[in-house]
Amino acid sequence: MTIIILFAGASFSFLGTLVGLGGGVFMVPLLVLAAGFPLPMAVGSVALALFPSALISTINNGRLKKIDYKSAIKLEIPTIVGAWLGATLTAILPVRPLEFIFSAFIMFMAWQMRHKKETGKFVERFNNLPGTSFLGMLSGVLAGLFGVGGGILKTPILLKVFKLPAKKAAATSLAMIMVTALVSSLKHWQLGHIDERAIPVVIGFASGSILGNIFGKKISDKNIQTTLSIAMFLAAFAVLIHAIYL
Repeated sequence: MTIIILFAGASFSFLGTLVGLGGGVFMVPLLVLAAGFPLPMAVGSVALALFPSALISTINNGRLKKIDYKSAIKLEIPTIVGAWLGATLTAILPVRPLEFIFSAFIMFMAWQMRHKKETGKFVERFNNLPGTSFLGMLSGVLAGLFGVGGGILKTPILLKVFKLPAKKAAATSLAMIMVTALVSSLKHWQLGHIDERAIPVVIGFASGSILGNIFGKKISDKNIQTTLSIAMFLAAFAVLIHAIYL
């Protein structure tokens, strides 16, 4: 099972690095359903794994000047608050009903990504300080609750609300995931949700991040957006399967 966790972590992190999602949304269901992790331990392990993998991407993307720091700061401040809150809520909230809602929301966002005219109308209402603060907070809560980096929302927000090019949006999202994952994993550590079982997850995610940064130089902005929408549909399916079989 350790080999499977390593390979899956590397694969999910590779995909997440390409499109700015991180990959945690795919890994949590696998750890719970296939590896037998209790949900809080799976969430904590993935939160911990996301930090070094996102750090690797941030160092590389910072060197290549791909990160929009102004947009990152504007969106990440409310995200940090949300991540701390979300991690705390894992100990007191029933997660299954929230996962059904989360899955439906990701599916809706993926559909919006594929229909540009409708997307433009939808995001206009968020193109202001209260709107971006709300989206940042929501990303953080989801990160803390489900062990994701929040990139499942951050990359689409950076593309459609902040109007960043796809490569810059993915790079900026990963920089924010680094911070969100650090905050979330510290809280999960405090709650006792992280132990030695997280080690292969961390190694797998770090390996996938390295490969993703190498391959990412060759992928176009258009292909990133297409891959992102597909990844979001897959993520919605992964969360739904986890909610059904939890």
